[in-house]
Amino acid sequence: MGRRLSAIREFRRLAMARGNIYYLLSQVFLSKPSYKLVTNVLNKDFLYGISHVVDDDRGVKLLRRFAAKFTHDKESYENLTREYEALFLSSGARYVRPYESAYIDYAVLNDIKSMYRAARVQVSRLRNYPDHFGLELWFMYHLCYSEAQAWSKRVKDVAISYLEFGKRFLEKHLMRWSDSLCNRIYNLSRSDFYRGVADITKGYIEQDYRELKEVIKEAEDLT
Repeated sequence: MGRRLSAIREFRRLAMARGNIYYLLSQVFLSKPSYKLVTNVLNKDFLYGISHVVDDDRGVKLLRRFAAKFTHDKESYENLTREYEALFLSSGARYVRPYESAYIDYAVLNDIKSMYRAARVQVSRLRNYPDHFGLELWFMYHLCYSEAQAWSKRVKDVAISYLEFGKRFLEKHLMRWSDSLCNRIYNLSRSDFYRGVADITKGYIEQDYRELKEVIKEAEDLT
């Protein structure tokens, strides 16, 4: 009994850790840079932790270089905001089109909405189009959080269903286009902040997908 409880706690801890990463990354793409957001991304503990998760630490090095020079004054945030707008809001030469339908096709929208609804996300209340990159990352956070809640209640089958749902969403959506988008951000951005986050996000999605297969197997073997 004690060993099973310890394993459940570890599964819950992992779900929360995955969710925290997905949530932070989602906010970078959904929100203009704020003091809280930037400091959370540049947090030494976060950068140290993520450097041991992704295979390539190039993004971490870029963010550390950015942190060493960023002064947190008004002008610095205004410059970073202009960079955000150029990449994610405008229709200029550096606009990366952060929507899955722009990289795959519009048919993905119906499936995304269907998956959101299946996970009890109210599509009508979303502030962006459902295929926005930041929202897809946020959805992974939502699934991780729901999984953690299931582990807290010791409902193994429900927890596993959220793990499998996340794996399926990665396969059908994020894994199909995140690499192209993140490479585009990396190549077009003039800021180490967004270049670094793009590199980390690409690496984390790939690593999380690989590890999910093993996590699901271990959860299924839990007795």
